[in-house]
Amino acid sequence: MKKAYLSKNDRFKVLLGSMLASYDKDILVMLYQPLIGHVAISLYFTLWGEFKKSSYKEIFTHDELCVDMGIDIDSVLEARRKLEAIGLLETYKEIQPSNIILYTYKMFAPKCPKDFFDDIILKGLLVSKIGEKRTVELSLILNTKEDNLIKSENITAKFKDVYELPDLYSSDVNVTLLDTRGRKSLEIAKSFSKGEFISEISYRNHLNVNSLTDDDIDEVSRIATLFGFNLLTICDLVESLYDPNNIPHLDYDLLYQRSLEFSKNASLVIDSKTREQKNYNSNDELSLLLNLMESTSPLEYLKLKQGMTNPSPSDVNIINMLSRDYKLHNSVINALIDYTLKTQNNTLPRAYIEKVASSLKRENVETAFATINYLDRSRRRKKKSEEKINKPEDREINVENNDSNNVVDINDEVESMSDDELKALLRD
Repeated sequence: MKKAYLSKNDRFKVLLGSMLASYDKDILVMLYQPLIGHVAISLYFTLWGEFKKSSYKEIFTHDELCVDMGIDIDSVLEARRKLEAIGLLETYKEIQPSNIILYTYKMFAPKCPKDFFDDIILKGLLVSKIGEKRTVELSLILNTKEDNLIKSENITAKFKDVYELPDLYSSDVNVTLLDTRGRKSLEIAKSFSKGEFISEISYRNHLNVNSLTDDDIDEVSRIATLFGFNLLTICDLVESLYDPNNIPHLDYDLLYQRSLEFSKNASLVIDSKTREQKNYNSNDELSLLLNLMESTSPLEYLKLKQGMTNPSPSDVNIINMLSRDYKLHNSVINALIDYTLKTQNNTLPRAYIEKVASSLKRENVETAFATINYLDRSRRRKKKSEEKINKPEDREINVENNDSNNVVDINDEVESMSDDELKALLRD
C-alpha cells in the first residue's frame, strides 16, 4: 500500500455526506472514542467546526488545523486515517494549478446505537477495548427499551380497519398507519423543536435569545423544515445573520437566501438515518411514495425528482411560497409538486399550483395521503360532472338545478384520466 503523505501547506475543505445532529456527539464519545482515540474524535469535531465556517471561508490549510488542535501534521494524518477506516470520513485529493493540493473531507454521521451494536465488528472491537461489562452498560444506556414489549400482544387497529380508502386504491393498496399522531406536531418534533432551538442558541455568545420574537422562531422553524436542516445547521445560519444593532434582529429574506446558498453547496445525502420515522408500512409502490413524501423536505424531494440536481431559483421560490404564504405542510407540498410535474408536462406552472394550493388550504389538507385522496375525489367529481353534461337527456336541464355547478374544480387544466391511468401516474 502506498504510504500517505500530508503537508501543512496542503489545503482542504469540508462537506457533509449526511446531516449531523447534537446527539451524535454522545454516540461519538461513548462508542467511537474507545475505538479510534481522543485525537481522532477531536479532529472530527474540529472539521465539523470548520464546516460551520464555510459560509465565510471555504478553503483552509492543514497548518491552521495543526495550530487549532495543538498537534503536528503526522498526528493529523494518523487521526484522519482512523476516521476513514471507521466510516466517519471520506477523503478526496485534487492537484490544482501550481501543484497546489486540495483535499475534500466528506463527513458522515455515526451509526445509531442499535446499528452500532448490531454490527459484529464494531461491537467486537468495543468489547476488546472496554470489556464486556461496560459494553453491555452502554448498550442499555443508549438503546431503546423495546424488549419490554416482547411478551405483550400488539392489538393496535389497522388503518384500513378504521378508515375507508379512496376508491382508486381500495382494491390493491394495503396501508397500515404506524403512528397516528398529528403530522404537524410529529413533523415539528422530528425536524424542529423550538425548545431545543432556544436551548442551543442560548449557548451562542453574541446572541440574546430573548430578543428573538415568536415570529422569528416560527420563521426559523419554517426554513429549517423547508430545506431539511438539522438543529445545529439552522442555529449556525441564524447566528451568522443575527444583528443586535438593528430591529428586526433577523432578516427573513436574507435567511432564506443564505439557506438556499447553503443547500446548493452542502453535499446532502438522503440516507437511512433521515428515514427512521415511517407513517405507512406496505410493500406496494404507492406506500413507498407516501413514505418518501412524508419524510423528505420539499427541496430534497424536488432534487430527487430531477436526479439530485439543484432546482432552478424559480422552482425553489414556488416551494417557498407554498410554505410561507399558504403554510402547507411539507408532505402536502411534496404531493402537490409530484402531482403537478406528472400532469403538467414536467413543469411547475405557478398559477396552476397556487390554484390547487388554495383549495388544499381551504380543505385543511395536512398529509400526503390526504392530498392524493383530495385530488382523486376532485378528479372523480369533474369526470362525473362531464359525463352528466354530455348525456343527451341531460342537456336541457336547467343550469340552476345542476349540482355540478357547486363543485369546486381544481383540475380545469388537467385532462380527464381513467382510473388505470391515474393509478399508473401516481406510481411513476
